[in-house]
Amino acid sequence: MLRLAALLASLCLLAGCVTTGSQTVRALPPGKSLAVVSGLGDELAMRGDWLIQTGDNTAKVEVADWRIDGQVEDQLKSLLQAGGRFRLVDCTPDREALNAIVAQRRTWTSDYLPPVMQRLRADCDADLYLFVLPAREGLFGGGYGPTVRGYGLYRRSFLGSESAVAYTFLWLYLFDRSGAEPVGSALMRELHALDDHRALDPAHFPPEQKATARAMIERLLREHLPENLHALGMT
Repeated sequence: MLRLAALLASLCLLAGCVTTGSQTVRALPPGKSLAVVSGLGDELAMRGDWLIQTGDNTAKVEVADWRIDGQVEDQLKSLLQAGGRFRLVDCTPDREALNAIVAQRRTWTSDYLPPVMQRLRADCDADLYLFVLPAREGLFGGGYGPTVRGYGLYRRSFLGSESAVAYTFLWLYLFDRSGAEPVGSALMRELHALDDHRALDPAHFPPEQKATARAMIERLLREHLPENLHALGMT
């Protein structure tokens, strides 16, 4: 019997990455000003059969000290600066207001772009905005399996076999100042098996287990953000 983690990993690879508008992005003239903003938030999601909850069976743990948004922004800026196509501008968004807008949206469609763009334009003056959002997707890819969002951990115990994965599901959206529709977008859907199969308990998250989760989330971002930024046509 395949372990759940191996099955999930293979299904994720088959699902691949969804990218739109890359040719339009590549055709943009050089020198446009660009603000980079991440809205992934400061909460690590935990999901598994062990959770007895209503709704989507997901718990959350506050991990502000990880600086996930700061790490994502720093990495993307470094990659874009090395490419030299865009003129990066400093942007200090009102994260509380931005996260409140993002948290209200369980899915993301063009109907929700105006409030985000209004917020970004108020905080940052730029020709283009690269915004990173949590994606809500089925863990198996293609909309199948338990639904997860953003970044987090998933654990399954079945017939005596235990498996756990860390995942990062996010959208890269590039907008112009109008914000009417994205100029381009890329869906980053990555996961990796964890050796630590202990039960996930948001009320009792041991430091070593938390450190393992952090290292894997950061690894997924570090290894896969560059390829998704390239797929979007920005490098």
